[in-house]
Amino acid sequence: MMKLIQSYALFLIGLFIAAMGVALSCFVLGFGIWVQFRGGVAMLPGEAMNRAISEVTGKRYETVKAVFDVLFIIAAVAIGNIIRLYNLAFDRLTGGNQNAKIPG
Repeated sequence: MMKLIQSYALFLIGLFIAAMGVALSCFVLGFGIWVQFRGGVAMLPGEAMNRAISEVTGKRYETVKAVFDVLFIIAAVAIGNIIRLYNLAFDRLTGGNQNAKIPG
C-alpha cells in the first residue's frame, strides 16, 4: 500500500512539473510574440504577408491572421484528401501490390 501511495505522489509531482513547464513555455512564447508584434517585425514570410495585407486593406492584423490560418487548414485538409484518394485509386489499380506497375 505504501508503494502505491509513493508512486501516486511521484506521479502527481511529475504532473505538476510538466504543468509548470507548459505554463513557462506558454509565457515565453507569448512574450516572444509580444516583442515581435510590438517591434513591428515579422519572423516568418507568412506573418509578413498577413501584416502587409492588414496594412493595405486596413483590416485588423488579428482578423487577417485568423482568416489565413483557417484557409491554410482547409487547404491542408483538401490536399490530404486528394492524396488519400490517389492512394486508394493506386491500390485499386495495382490490387494492393506496391511493387506492381500501372498498366497503360
